[in-house]
Amino acid sequence: MATLIKGRDRRALLTAATSVAARLLSIGVTLATVRISIGYLGPARYGLWATITSLTAFLAFSDLGIGNAVINRMALAFSSGERDKAPREISSATFVLGAIAVIVLAIGTVLVFVLPWSRIYNVTGLAATEAGPATLAMLVCFAVLIPLGLVQKVQLGFQQGAYANLWLIAGSVLSVTFLIAGVTFRISLPWLVLAVASGPVVAVALNWIQEFVYLRPWLRPRVDLVHVRTGVDLARTGSLFLGLQLAAAIAFSSDNLIATQVLGPVAVAQYSVTQRVFVALPALVSVAAVALWPAYGEALHRSDRAWIRQTLIRSSILAVGLTLLGNIVILIVSPPLFSFLVGPALVPPLSLLIGFVVWSILYAFGSVVSMLLNAAQVILFQLVISSAMAVTAIVLKIELGRTIGIAGIIWGTVIAYGLLSVLPTLLYLRHRRRIDW
Repeated sequence: MATLIKGRDRRALLTAATSVAARLLSIGVTLATVRISIGYLGPARYGLWATITSLTAFLAFSDLGIGNAVINRMALAFSSGERDKAPREISSATFVLGAIAVIVLAIGTVLVFVLPWSRIYNVTGLAATEAGPATLAMLVCFAVLIPLGLVQKVQLGFQQGAYANLWLIAGSVLSVTFLIAGVTFRISLPWLVLAVASGPVVAVALNWIQEFVYLRPWLRPRVDLVHVRTGVDLARTGSLFLGLQLAAAIAFSSDNLIATQVLGPVAVAQYSVTQRVFVALPALVSVAAVALWPAYGEALHRSDRAWIRQTLIRSSILAVGLTLLGNIVILIVSPPLFSFLVGPALVPPLSLLIGFVVWSILYAFGSVVSMLLNAAQVILFQLVISSAMAVTAIVLKIELGRTIGIAGIIWGTVIAYGLLSVLPTLLYLRHRRRIDW
């Protein structure tokens, strides 16, 4: 048992470390390539590229949550050693995601040739002629990743997320390489978008070959293993995860829109920069916490209650402690930091800073705890409280924003998230601890 636990801890730690490394490298690559891209394209065409890239965030829900459902299925296959159902589930999931990719690509291609992209992106001249083809280039790469990206969920479920993260790092390196090559040969924006976006595609494709041809050929997707009922079952489970993602997006991604409607665009500049500074650390905690998901799944299957409790307590303390420590540093350096970022006139008030400190701590804690709930397939409970939290957060943000100003927006989130998400989750964990955890 001791060897089993050590192996589980080691795999989770390795996955978490490589996840953070991959995210940091991605951020670093983005920042490092901005100057090259702007220098080559100019502000207008670079702005077009940045806008096109941001649109993929709206397509992130296109897998219908099936990838997250696969994590639980593979974690069960890993912990139980039962391989009979896994190949059928992977084949069915790949078929469904492949069909989604075809639909996305077909609809997107039609829209590229129908919609007035120059007006949508508000560009003129050369950028106007490149807008449609560049959008199509990004869409093609995204569509290909929908079914291929399933390999990362499989690896995470088998507690080998480090493999997926190392390939993500390779994808970032390829993107930079292709960018430099594209600038050197002075290719047009659509081809440059295709080149840079294909970096992750190539890396994931190579990862797919490594996983399903060499490491686990028995799990390779096959047409004869596609099962309609299995696909429907995965989609049903995935829809709950999809609901969770949508609720989180509504609650946490609506701040700038509400700020501009209630307080005006100047407030958005002040708020959004503050948000970006404070979101960095809890976002890294959230990325690292995903490594616990399959580990909890294995522990639950083996009824390892001691490990579950110990890991939940330790990871929660670590997540909250690191976030709090980072926030203290930010608060200490906030006057010169925000003066440099937004200018002395837009330095955020202390009430806004404290609001983000509280929010980031709650968010870091929620990210860690949700991994246990995901592994235990407690999805409907999370969906109910997240939906109630999202609706309440929107109302509170608007009302508090009007009443107390810009700080009211983040405090609306804090109140809704704390009372309707964190508190019910703590009560639920206490209830489950008495029963089986």
